[in-house]
Amino acid sequence: MGALLVAVSAGTNVPVPLLLVHQQQLGLTDEQTAGLFGVYAIGLIPAVLVAGAMTDRWGARRVVLTAGLVAALISTGFALAGSSVVALFALRAVQGGAAGAVFVSASVWIQQLLATRGPGRGARVAAVCMSGGFAGGSLVAGLWGEWWPWPVLAPYLIHAGACALIAWWTAVGVPAARVASDGSRAMRGPVIRSGARRRALLVVAPPALFVFGFPATAINAVPLVVGLPVAAVAVTGGLAALTLGSGAVVSTWQARLRERAVPMAGLLGAIGMALTAAATVNESAKLLLVPAVIALGSGGGLALSGGLARIPDVVAPGRAGTATAGFYAIAYLGFGIPILVTRATAHLAPEFSFLILGGFCVVVWLAQRPRPTFTV
Repeated sequence: MGALLVAVSAGTNVPVPLLLVHQQQLGLTDEQTAGLFGVYAIGLIPAVLVAGAMTDRWGARRVVLTAGLVAALISTGFALAGSSVVALFALRAVQGGAAGAVFVSASVWIQQLLATRGPGRGARVAAVCMSGGFAGGSLVAGLWGEWWPWPVLAPYLIHAGACALIAWWTAVGVPAARVASDGSRAMRGPVIRSGARRRALLVVAPPALFVFGFPATAINAVPLVVGLPVAAVAVTGGLAALTLGSGAVVSTWQARLRERAVPMAGLLGAIGMALTAAATVNESAKLLLVPAVIALGSGGGLALSGGLARIPDVVAPGRAGTATAGFYAIAYLGFGIPILVTRATAHLAPEFSFLILGGFCVVVWLAQRPRPTFTV
């Protein structure tokens, strides 16, 4: 199961460094390139909501396997899209839909399969698989797009074949997860259990924006707004791999940090935004992008594992799929941040855009910190 989650996650980031190749070949503006990155969320958000309900009713297995095969077909479509900008936008949106369905249902599936292994174990495994896949897809595509032949053909076809093969292997070798005894009845009940709505609204939902908002800023806004001096496609892939690889590693810290994981994500995001702002000042400061993307990726990884681990505390019985879908729907709004940043640079110096985002991170960090308790 984890292998398919890795494969689909990798596929979503194969286009990311290759967007610079498309930009060069098709003459796209920075805003169009950022839009091609962010349109992924337009397909994803409705898909995760539908997939959550389908998971609650029919189980995760059917949703994951179907969407995994669609993800393989989408990569094939990218390879055949050629110079059609409309096709690229449409494929990227549909890719978001397929990926969103897999992320929601696979997260539920993994957490149910590992429910007896301790609290938060399934959330950490899902976070590591997703972040690891994101990193691998970006790195391979970036290297291939910079130095190897057929940069907008071969990476997509390799991913399509690998994803289809892993989907078949998952169908054969992974058992189905538990399904509510009466799925249709459960779907008519509330998603959040009684007495937990305030926690869901104020504690679980806001940090979800960090999950993909931080990596999206590092991967998409930095190359477009800050600029990269040499080998832009390869460096973008490398920065993406560093960002998301950091998220994969740091997401495992949730086991030790527990309730401090999400506040720490906000603090790391603030540090990353401040370093990115500093990197925009002059060419010599661009080395600060390395610690900046590490901090942003780490913050995103902690927000993912910490946020998923909080869902069982608030969800009603039989509604894990829908609750997880809601979390991901909020998380994917973060893909709009690079678009906001690129548009803001028309009116503000780039460093101010990143500092404003950093200020928001500080507010969430302060609001989410566990309050100390005192005994007399």
